[in-house]
Amino acid sequence: MDGFELAEALRENPVTAAIPVIALSAMISSEAIERGRKVGFHDFVAKFDRTGLIAAIKEQTDDLHQAA
Repeated sequence: MDGFELAEALRENPVTAAIPVIALSAMISSEAIERGRKVGFHDFVAKFDRTGLIAAIKEQTDDLHQAA
């Protein structure tokens, strides 16, 4: 199972559908990003983009705190 398949499986299950999924990948093509949007990734970050990853995690945790 790859990350795309995992995201699809999470979205299909009502118990896990709202879990934020951030893709961390070396494949940063427009096709991969679009596929990620379709399967439900909340964000798509380049594997070695530490700043981008931290920002994506902060954004998702801020959204969780606001929803609570």
